[in-house]
Amino acid sequence: MLTTLLSSVLLAGGVEIIHEDAKIVAADESQYGGFGGQVAMSGDTAVVGSSGNDAFGIDSGAAWILERDQDGQWVQTQFFAGDNTSMLDNFGYAVALHDDLLVIGARFKMIDNMVNCGAVHVFERQGDGQFAQVQMITPPTAMLDMAFGSSVDTDGSRIVVGARYGNDGAGGAWVYALNDDGEWALEGELSGSGIDDGDRFGRTVSVLGDRIACGAPWFGAGCSGTNECGTVFMFEYDGADWVETDQIVPDDLANQDYFGYIVDLGEDRLLVSSVYDDDNAPQTGSGYVFDLEGGQWAQTYKMVAPDGQWNDLMGMSAQMSGDTVALGGWYGNDGRGAVWTWRLGDGGWSFLAEAQASDGAEYDIFGGSVALEGDTLLVGAYWADIGDTADAGAVYVYDLAMEEASGACCTNNTCVESTQSLCEYFGGVFQGDGSDCGGSDCDSCSADIDGDGAVTVDDLLMVISQFGPCI
Repeated sequence: MLTTLLSSVLLAGGVEIIHEDAKIVAADESQYGGFGGQVAMSGDTAVVGSSGNDAFGIDSGAAWILERDQDGQWVQTQFFAGDNTSMLDNFGYAVALHDDLLVIGARFKMIDNMVNCGAVHVFERQGDGQFAQVQMITPPTAMLDMAFGSSVDTDGSRIVVGARYGNDGAGGAWVYALNDDGEWALEGELSGSGIDDGDRFGRTVSVLGDRIACGAPWFGAGCSGTNECGTVFMFEYDGADWVETDQIVPDDLANQDYFGYIVDLGEDRLLVSSVYDDDNAPQTGSGYVFDLEGGQWAQTYKMVAPDGQWNDLMGMSAQMSGDTVALGGWYGNDGRGAVWTWRLGDGGWSFLAEAQASDGAEYDIFGGSVALEGDTLLVGAYWADIGDTADAGAVYVYDLAMEEASGACCTNNTCVESTQSLCEYFGGVFQGDGSDCGGSDCDSCSADIDGDGAVTVDDLLMVISQFGPCI
């Protein structure tokens, strides 16, 4: 089911706010369904995960495929789970999509009688356009509570799987590549130098070509005082093995910032979120951009929300697409959630806009997940109520190009050319896309209640006398 809304752009305190172009809800919505728990996008296809969905058993999890049609509308085309998904699997906790390859983690699937061991389901798009499971990947050694599949990523040629509680709680990651038989086979096992119990190495993973980034946001080595500064480990494939090549920390490494909460690789670029960073106020969160310069990773920009407030947790979700970055904070916007975006231009990185839900409510967890490709931004709000259905979840769609048609705007008996959103923000009456001031009659204005050609106290008194519900 797709509900289309008019996009609006407001100027609030110098921060450009954008509202959704569309809101997507599941056709088979269910109470506590959590549609939008995770989102990923590739071209005109998107996958939406919900690890707590009960359609295939209590907390079995489920996923949806959305396709963008010729009119730009997102349409649900598939609702599914893994071939053997069962109760408590948490299928859909992590999702990754690249062209016709889809990877979905089921972090609590029982393997070899090991509870909460985890597995990863691999799907490929078939000739009929539907995705079908082609393999289930399980860890080389099944372990209790390792949460294999709590993070996943793919670039089409490799799959990397994180298990934040693997290796006796230190965390781990495993790399898979296609073998000669067309099966995904283990290519390498990753663990960062100095990792120990509780560091959660592999909480987030990203792969691009022969390079992998793994975040360990609870990593404490090198911190003064308490632990949990966080770090990111870089690995490269030398043709035979995966080799650790770097350990990345920010210039302002601090205790309990959880640097490395989310990582995302681009071409010679790395995005890292630090969800508890305190630049604006405690736990506002931040994002860092690192660029590969002369063979070395260098911090080139730090992203801090211009309107950041206490406990925004910006960076709970994050993604980079070329020269654009989106960072989600589910407690931003006074608890309703927000997604902040930046873009790299000729003058460097600059803040672009803040995405909010026009109907957002407190604790919707808007911004709990994001997917970004080009100018298209998808934002999950998996605790959003849909009608009387509690926590059914929703996904909001944004166009970061923000190209609004302009037209004539009548304000205070004067006609100016403006976009509709700016016209309405300043109290004007928009005459329509492409309208021209030469053909618009702005001699009268809607605020001139008594029609005397001026807005006076008499007009205000007439409005006050009719204040209240229209019946």
